[in-house]
Amino acid sequence: MPDFNFDLFTQPDQYEETLLRDRKAFVEYWKDSEKAEFVKDVIALANTARMLGEPAYLILGVQDKADGTFDDICGIGEMFERQIRHGKTEEQAKETIRHEMADIIRRYITPLLSPGIQFTKYREKIVGYVLIRPLTGEPFRVSQEFRSGRETYLRQGQSWLRFGESKRDVAVEELAPEDDKLRYCYAEAPYVLPSIWQRYFEQVQREMLKLTADAPEESAYQELRNDKGIPISKVVDDFLAQNDEHWLILQGAAGCGKSLFLQRLADSLAQNGEQEMRDAQRLEQFVPPNGFIPVYYRLRDLTPQARTDSVRFTRTLCNLLAPLWQDNHNGRTPSHSEKLFDNPRPRWLIMLDGLDEIGAHERRREFLRTLTEFMQTYPRLRVILTTRPGLPLQNEQVKLVEIAPLDEMQVEDFLRAYRTDQNDEEIDAFIECYKAWEDARKLLSVPVYLNAALATVGIQRKVTDAQLPPENVSGQNESNDNHDSKNQKSAESKPKVILSTLPADASLEVENPVTEETKKEDDERKEEFVDTLPRLMERVYKPFWEREADRGRQNIKQLKCHTYRLAATSMSACPAHVLRDRARRLFTEKGLRWVLEMGVLDDDNEWEHIFFTIPSAQVYSAAKQVQSDIEGGFVSAVLRYMRRWQEAYRAQIQSFYNDLTGNSLSTILQTQGGSNG
Repeated sequence: MPDFNFDLFTQPDQYEETLLRDRKAFVEYWKDSEKAEFVKDVIALANTARMLGEPAYLILGVQDKADGTFDDICGIGEMFERQIRHGKTEEQAKETIRHEMADIIRRYITPLLSPGIQFTKYREKIVGYVLIRPLTGEPFRVSQEFRSGRETYLRQGQSWLRFGESKRDVAVEELAPEDDKLRYCYAEAPYVLPSIWQRYFEQVQREMLKLTADAPEESAYQELRNDKGIPISKVVDDFLAQNDEHWLILQGAAGCGKSLFLQRLADSLAQNGEQEMRDAQRLEQFVPPNGFIPVYYRLRDLTPQARTDSVRFTRTLCNLLAPLWQDNHNGRTPSHSEKLFDNPRPRWLIMLDGLDEIGAHERRREFLRTLTEFMQTYPRLRVILTTRPGLPLQNEQVKLVEIAPLDEMQVEDFLRAYRTDQNDEEIDAFIECYKAWEDARKLLSVPVYLNAALATVGIQRKVTDAQLPPENVSGQNESNDNHDSKNQKSAESKPKVILSTLPADASLEVENPVTEETKKEDDERKEEFVDTLPRLMERVYKPFWEREADRGRQNIKQLKCHTYRLAATSMSACPAHVLRDRARRLFTEKGLRWVLEMGVLDDDNEWEHIFFTIPSAQVYSAAKQVQSDIEGGFVSAVLRYMRRWQEAYRAQIQSFYNDLTGNSLSTILQTQGGSNG
């Protein structure tokens, strides 16, 4: 016989009434009403042990003190005296009581339960407990009716569950819906009580807080909309309210705020779920959450095995649910935790962020096939998937929603949300420039660029559709944090009068030439207030390329250089386009696809021609190529470019170069180009 567990009587955290601990002064099991109550107690503890995967105890010989504490060892002398009066010794009484209690359990409880019943002396009093180990198999319930006279004490099939310090009547169907005998056995799938749901929701909120640490102020956040002006949040609400739609795809350009939207949604659902579970505990209700339970996962962390195997993918998602079973005393993950997705009561919302970050089109197609199989296996689930344009999917069962760029009013509202006494004039002046620069209006309609533009008025914020992963219990790979641009307005610097270098019609003809200025150090230039379109583009594109590098893109430096070279070597006018094959020879197919997905380049519907999304981006890229060649001493290469450029394009590039560097391109070419012939 195993050693007696004295901790149940000496340690307060052991003898306190909890889910797995019930306490009785003694049990008069020879009385009908008390016998029925004993059966109920054992069934409730057995079901709870089965659900939670931990042993349960019915402690005998402890009662509450008069002051409300519960460490008064009263002993179970009444139970023994009854046997001793019949001429039995104390040892014989132990065996008789053990036998009679076990016989009641065997007679009225199914499936078969063999508890450990032990007695000993403590503080000169006899105490004991009924140990119920966590067992697999069907939920425990009353095996036969128990009647006495006109009173029916137990009905066949009745079942109970411990909840807090009491037990609650619960239907067996709730413990094993659809007759799946192992559905909620802890060894197969965790049984989730409101307190455990609450812990999961709190974990989701912590992770979302890390991911959105650099998100805009709540007052500055702009609701994403579709091309019809309908808020994406309403689209999602309508999707979740429908019973016939289970798969929603949010598609938008790079940096449009897809990830931030999804993270805010996950956080909101988790907050609601946490409050609901707090209320359920207060009311002692045995209920799962009524609202949707968010499971947020970044697809950039997906392994090749999970991408192509729905079973592996399911396991990946289940790893995110670890807070639901982290208290398992064996330290084990349930062998079939995916059965939680089969439960008809909890409503799961799987939020998959960044299909485009998986890789090539073929890899995405592989994953979409895997996802389709996953959803066929668990048809009750809802899935929201985000991606950039170019989704390789044709499926009538999928609802596809395009995220529209921010409109002019949203951009202004975003900027004005950061007005303070220190920067009111600068923000107002910047908005005036924004209105005058046609290309800036299109550029800043993308949140990632708009956010970077805040550096031009001395506000360091960041809005992206990819964020840093939190430390998590699921074993996801972590990546480097995205870095903010270090552009910061000098405290000594006074606001400048802002003059656009573009003419009033906001065309791309820039004033030329610009008088040569003394070349400034980069750090000094970063402190300048942006008053021209070229320098605005410098501010927003630099952190953009850094962002892509932080997202795990390979050869970002090379992609950036090829983008610059495309504008300088393959285009002679602005705006212009090149054949896809020509661009592919410069980038390779994979590199070209990446830059297209980033939103720097675009293509026509037939995928034959490649062009820059905005004309100013083309001029800026060509000017950056010229800057790189001159700094590298390749002036002759610049001269070759210029011979191919049309006059208007050349003038624009010269103006951008002069503005970006503070130097006159014509002067440099005259002084250095002559010696190079």
